[in-house]
Amino acid sequence: MQEQQSPKKVHSGRGQHLIALVCFFLSGFAGLVYEVVWIRQASLIFGSTTFAVSAVLAVFFLGLACGAYLFGRVGQWTRRPLKLFARIEIALGVFALMSPYVFDLTDIFYGEVYRALGERTALLFLVRLILVGFVVFLPTFLMGGTLPLFCRQYVFEDGKIARSVGLLYGVNTLGAALGCAAAGFVLLPELGMRGAILVGAALNIFGGLAVAALPISREEVPETISSEERDDPHRGVFVLFFAVGFVALGSEVLWTRYLGLLIPNTVYTYTLTLSVVLVGLVLGSVLASWFSDRSTARAFYFGALQMLTGLMVLGLMMLPPATWRGLGGDLWIYFLLLLPPSILGGASFPLAVRMVVEDVSEASRATGGMVAVNTVGGVLGSLLIGFVGLPFLGLEKSVFFVTGANLAIGFAAWMGLDRRRWRIFKLAVVGVSLLVWFGIPRFSGTRIPADFLGEGRDLVALREGYGTNMTVVRRNRELQLEMDRWWQGSDRKTHQVMAAHVPMLLHPDPREVLVVGVGTGQTASRFLMYPIDRLACVDIEPMLFSFIRTHFESEWMDDRRVRLIRADGRNYLRHTDAIYDIISLELGEVSRPGVAFFYTTDFYREARERLRPEGFVVQFVPLRFLTEELLRGVVRSFLDVFPQSILWYNTSELMMIGTRGERFTVDLSRLAERLLQEQVHQDLKYSHWGGRDHWLHHPQVFLGGYLMGPSGLANLGAEGALYRDDRPVLDYAVGEGFQDSANELPVLQVMVDYLEPVAALLEAEPVLEAAIAEIREKNLREMAARVFLRQAMDLISAGDHRRIAALCSEALRRHPDYLEAHRMLADALMQLGAFEKAGDHYSVVLEMNPEDGRALDGRAVTLHRLGRLE
Repeated sequence: MQEQQSPKKVHSGRGQHLIALVCFFLSGFAGLVYEVVWIRQASLIFGSTTFAVSAVLAVFFLGLACGAYLFGRVGQWTRRPLKLFARIEIALGVFALMSPYVFDLTDIFYGEVYRALGERTALLFLVRLILVGFVVFLPTFLMGGTLPLFCRQYVFEDGKIARSVGLLYGVNTLGAALGCAAAGFVLLPELGMRGAILVGAALNIFGGLAVAALPISREEVPETISSEERDDPHRGVFVLFFAVGFVALGSEVLWTRYLGLLIPNTVYTYTLTLSVVLVGLVLGSVLASWFSDRSTARAFYFGALQMLTGLMVLGLMMLPPATWRGLGGDLWIYFLLLLPPSILGGASFPLAVRMVVEDVSEASRATGGMVAVNTVGGVLGSLLIGFVGLPFLGLEKSVFFVTGANLAIGFAAWMGLDRRRWRIFKLAVVGVSLLVWFGIPRFSGTRIPADFLGEGRDLVALREGYGTNMTVVRRNRELQLEMDRWWQGSDRKTHQVMAAHVPMLLHPDPREVLVVGVGTGQTASRFLMYPIDRLACVDIEPMLFSFIRTHFESEWMDDRRVRLIRADGRNYLRHTDAIYDIISLELGEVSRPGVAFFYTTDFYREARERLRPEGFVVQFVPLRFLTEELLRGVVRSFLDVFPQSILWYNTSELMMIGTRGERFTVDLSRLAERLLQEQVHQDLKYSHWGGRDHWLHHPQVFLGGYLMGPSGLANLGAEGALYRDDRPVLDYAVGEGFQDSANELPVLQVMVDYLEPVAALLEAEPVLEAAIAEIREKNLREMAARVFLRQAMDLISAGDHRRIAALCSEALRRHPDYLEAHRMLADALMQLGAFEKAGDHYSVVLEMNPEDGRALDGRAVTLHRLGRLE
């Protein structure tokens, strides 16, 4: 039988204990710096798929759980917990400093395993777990021991157990919240991954040395009188707290997916989400710790918090889209969605600990055990919700499951742990809660994610994948594919086809091709129009290929030359041993997390290794996401690896094409011959902005896409920054102000100074050169005009036809031959009742392209409205 000890007063000065608490705060700060950096670093090695990131988080939290459990028991018997904490901190700093080099070793080993296993997803996931564990398990194991050790030192009064544990948890978690924010907003963009690790390691080592120097004596630690460990009578609390962890981390997975419906997902999303959640945990823990010791109804409050959390989460996530839009800012969405349930979750911790800890001699062991079971539950919850709930049940049913689990936990706590009678009252409250839980979705009528993804649009189909929401939307008789509301392609021919045609027409003899990012398959299908031997198509969303088959032309997938690969494209290129003639990167939305990884010199070196001697890499340059400074950096980084490169017009999504060869040259006779091939010739009866006179199968129109070669690009990128994996400058720059609606205008002014004549690329007759120069001038005008046309498109759903007409007129002022601007202006004028003018613009469209269906319909309607029935 373990004897209860007498509480002892703390003798050391307050300053010494303040130093210890500051070091404990810094420990939490450093821990989240490591988490943010290690997730990013592991994504480069193992891929940024949902599976890869989940493997990192699973090992990270599993290490924390094991450390909390073991050090909780070790701390129970030590008389110098802070000395042990100091050693842990120093060891953590050393391991952190070693982690980048250990990641390099795992990269080498993983590459060998990847090539050996191929596409055996389950085995690769297991290998990732093992290798990630090799890097991060030991340091996270040490991190897990810090809270139990501080509880051993500072929980010394039986009447203030919850207050002490709650405040300690709050101090450490507040440090974690600030560490997360600092890593995501400052350290990574300013210092890079290795610099951030260095800061975290310095804090750990400094904190360890500072605590080791504190003269806190053994007498200040409560004495454990008996070594006999008694049976734990509170196993029910541990079981419920395991379930709380399951629900809490499962909810975070759902929140992340839900936020993508409200806010464009950028590199800041993860940082903001985690920071707000951690702040909520701090507030809840501190608030609950002040009354948990005095209360005799801890189990009752614990159960009430769980039920309230479930109802609150369900109520918030079932709010209609218009309510969220009315908040007026993205930060308000983060705080409203994440902060209230996080506060309730944080309040559960001191209550649960106080239900288990009856005297101070139990504090270290019980706190460590509670953290361990809660964390293990969280790992299981995040994996099951991420890999089973979302892809197979969907977001809405997963929300019902998680929030229902909250109600079940609360009910179980009331009936199993709360000794107060009030059975009828409890049953009544549970009954009312269930009625509210069932009533919320019926009262709100909101369907998630359908109502968010289809708001104001014709939603044809929706599929919730492992990492993204895929939708098919109908616009003007056209089906468009979107992923998390980002446009990916269409069932009509778009500029995407040129990402295949341009390199295939310019390359001497392409046989092996890789496409990264499939979209609707427009680029991939065009590669198959040429006599290639093999086409590999890689996409990060495993469910995309089957989704395309259902809604878009997909015969190309059945071609014997095609291989479909469900993987992170960069990860595939990093570790495959395949060699290609052309690598086409269909990744233009630089603000999406992970895409900027494809714009670094480190990636380009990896891609170069996968090319044959005359091979091409084709990279999109999306001007709407780039400022002048960013454009210069993108160009310089590309030229650092591919000095022989050209820049090609492709609407506002330009293409850089780099060759591994010694010089970029084009054979004009070979180009003309390929343009006459039947399939290619028919497919290039297409213009970016004009009619039949500007179809791209005309050599002068095709070559009018040439903007500049190695010399012009070198001058353009001379003052740009080199983008590296270690320091994610591009991610953060586009995350701050991505998709500026007028970025192209100032960037175009800069580009014009570096244009080169087509003579730098090939020898042509003067007449042909003049025709090419004229087309190029119109191409540049199109990029400027498209800025206003895109703004007009954004107003269609609002029905602001007068403003649409004004924007289309401005587009035509800049480019009078812009077919799409004429058509859209005609549509707007017809809505405004100006049928005569609308008919004139429809007539211009039909002069350019007599087969334009929308213009034929529009012209007929205007004639009818004008009474010209003949």
